[in-house]
Amino acid sequence: MTDALMALQAAVYARLSADAELAGLVPGGIADGVGRALPALAFTDAAMTNASGLDRRGVRLRLGIEAVSDADGRKEALAILARVEAVLRAQAPAPAGFAALAFAIEEAAVERAEDGRTWRGRLTLGASLEPEE
Repeated sequence: MTDALMALQAAVYARLSADAELAGLVPGGIADGVGRALPALAFTDAAMTNASGLDRRGVRLRLGIEAVSDADGRKEALAILARVEAVLRAQAPAPAGFAALAFAIEEAAVERAEDGRTWRGRLTLGASLEPEE
């Protein structure tokens, strides 16, 4: 059911890409991996666990989103993540082909990178989905 991971990422991408305030914070848009000019926002790791039972099929997903900043450091990385959180809390993503049983922001962290000037902020999203029948 890796299609559930793709559907969740597509739904999150659609929500975040539609937000004008977030676009102002991250002019380069959202990438699938960091490789753009900073500040940047990118999807990182993703994981899926089978959550099926005797009476239903389902999956538990985790999806990482990372904000990277250099010029304005931690403050900028946190501002980007705060906006991502606000957008996703206002309206949870709706993955195509799946019913969302739960959606949450499970973890948040920010740290200075090894270069001493770049800051990386990270949100981990969690979702429980089951296929629509």
